[in-house]
Amino acid sequence: MPRKDRPPKGQNPRGGKREGAGRPRGSSGRGAAFKHLRELARSRTEEGLLTIVNIMRTAKDARLRLAAAKAILDRGFGKPR
Repeated sequence: MPRKDRPPKGQNPRGGKREGAGRPRGSSGRGAAFKHLRELARSRTEEGLLTIVNIMRTAKDARLRLAAAKAILDRGFGKPR
């Protein structure tokens, strides 16, 4: 005998693929604050890259130099796949 407190077949009580469920398409949830932070970070790009280059050239620890060199290559050519 089926239980009466269950949802109809095809509907998940904890979410899932229901008509109208989830975030609407095209909505990223990122507002003006995100755009402001992105612009602020991009305005410091040159300074950040120069800092990474400085670490690559002057760090005593080889692991730091390698990590800095990898960061520069990833930003210049993209991460390898």
